[in-house]
Amino acid sequence: MGTLGTNAVSININKDIEKYTEESILQALEMIGLKAESYAKMKCPVDTGLLRNSIAHAVGKGEYTVYVGTNVEYAA
Repeated sequence: MGTLGTNAVSININKDIEKYTEESILQALEMIGLKAESYAKMKCPVDTGLLRNSIAHAVGKGEYTVYVGTNVEYAA
């Protein structure tokens, strides 16, 4: 019985560690995305503000990636 109880506690701790680790990674990616978006907006030329206002970021949770971009045609 003692061994089963130890294994059960160990498994729960491992799941908690994985949960908190993933949450920490996603929070870090969100912060990176916000910072990159901010840099892109600072470097963006302004005429009407459409391009600068359209710059956004998204966190790819499955791949642990951050995408920064815009859907404005003349952005390139």
